[in-house]
Amino acid sequence: MGKFLNRKVLTLLILMSLVSLLPNINNYQFRGEEALRTMVAYEMDKMSNYIQPTLLGEPYYNKPPLFNWLIIVSSKLIPWSELTSRSVTLIALILILLVTYILAFNILNDRFAALMSALIFISFSDILFWYGYLAEIDITLTLFNTTSLLFLILGYKKAKISLLAMSGFVIGLSFLLKGLPAYAFWVLSIAAIIIKYKYCY
Repeated sequence: MGKFLNRKVLTLLILMSLVSLLPNINNYQFRGEEALRTMVAYEMDKMSNYIQPTLLGEPYYNKPPLFNWLIIVSSKLIPWSELTSRSVTLIALILILLVTYILAFNILNDRFAALMSALIFISFSDILFWYGYLAEIDITLTLFNTTSLLFLILGYKKAKISLLAMSGFVIGLSFLLKGLPAYAFWVLSIAAIIIKYKYCY
């Protein structure tokens, strides 16, 4: 009974952390490269040019277009504003918490530990006070990376080629978010999983 109550408390803390990101989110001025991401997406949408990102009419090659596409999708539901771009990050964060819970449960086979994993993730200061709501690529990339790891572990455990293929597909999509550095982050994540399974079982 106590562990069930503790799980409810952890769930409540996760929800409170999410809610804490919302007040005045549409009023905060853009920080860092938020404005750049939004401008590029806005130009792509207004020019109906969804393949080649541009900035002030000039081709923009610094980042692939997937994050811009997601902002454009958001703009169809939320009129252009700070929230248009930031909603992409907020949705990605919610999905990360779900994926983190499922991933941790599959590794640890403990619901309390899985909830704690999600709570630890969202309680990092970088998440609560910076990347958790800003229109930056990092949270969305983390979602793709974590989802790929989940498919990889499930595919390995269940011996299903289709899940392993999904892992490769998702991490392939991450290239469209950040380019080659996305693969470097994924390799580091894979290394952590290998160490976990090699020395802890």
